[in-house]
Amino acid sequence: MTATLVLYIFGAAQSFFLAMLLVFLIARRQSAWSRHTAFTTGRDALILPIRDWIAAEGPVKDVVAGLRALPPSNVVGYASFLVRSIVPSERRAELAELLRGEAWVRRAIANASSRRWWRRIDAARALAIVGTPEDRPTVQRLLEDVHPAVLVAAVACLPLVADAAVVNRVLDRYPLLTPVIRKYLVSKLAELPVHVDPLLAARLGPLEQPEALAEWVRLAGALGLPGALRAAALLTAHESALVRAAVASALRRMPSGAGLHALGILLNDSNASVREEAAASLGALGSAMAVPMLEAAMHDRAWQVRRRAGLALAQLGEPGRAVVISLRADPDPYVASMATLASGLTDGALLELTEN
Repeated sequence: MTATLVLYIFGAAQSFFLAMLLVFLIARRQSAWSRHTAFTTGRDALILPIRDWIAAEGPVKDVVAGLRALPPSNVVGYASFLVRSIVPSERRAELAELLRGEAWVRRAIANASSRRWWRRIDAARALAIVGTPEDRPTVQRLLEDVHPAVLVAAVACLPLVADAAVVNRVLDRYPLLTPVIRKYLVSKLAELPVHVDPLLAARLGPLEQPEALAEWVRLAGALGLPGALRAAALLTAHESALVRAAVASALRRMPSGAGLHALGILLNDSNASVREEAAASLGALGSAMAVPMLEAAMHDRAWQVRRRAGLALAQLGEPGRAVVISLRADPDPYVASMATLASGLTDGALLELTEN
């Protein structure tokens, strides 16, 4: 076999593979276009049945039939979008009852153990629509998935399946989650105060690991649960400054006398970050009873505490602003300059600074 023949064979093979690749790309593009067209057509056909069902008490079975007609690759995602953004909460149970028997829903849920993460996401999305307490084991498995997107999708299932055991396991994992997932989880845990409050309060003890305890305290503050906040208020003497700072931040959701007393203790903490958080929370609470405490904090040795105390006084209306104005003549130049800064802020500037 001559070298020329070898080159001809090699060139022919390359041309063949390039032609096959071109055919594959054209077919793939055509398939994607066909799916897009089918989805767009099906989505547009759903507008009238959904409107009639929600606004005019039309039959929900027409909505179910419309979803059934969507391409299999799009139906779960679009149904999830509809339920989250369009369907009123009081109508979702009616839709879920009929969807539970749909073949595309059963297929999606059956993929909860798939090795492909995008199929597990579809399982979580489907369960967020039609889930019942019987689905707790499946939802629990999805809530412990290694893929963050699957976990986020599974969080939406919580209100449908939650009991004390499920919530307890979620709280176990909460400190280990990323901030983005924790933020999304807070919105769902807020729908389950009966389960979350006692379980979270039970965790807020001094013997827990400081990093985990600080995250649970922040969760108590984000949810504003009374039992958990009362437990957090007992941690003002915790050995970890990380925990004490979290307590100082969380107590801005506790406008009772116990909350003010605990913040008064934390305003005299040995750690400047804790004192700064306590001053910020006293300003957020808006109680005139905090004015004397914040006035004393204006003489703090740490500039960030003085700054936060000045902002907090400005938040407390006329009594606080009167103190700030009087402190502009303080013999300590650091106190006077901070008071001058705080007293000259507009309402918009004050809001911007206190939110950061």
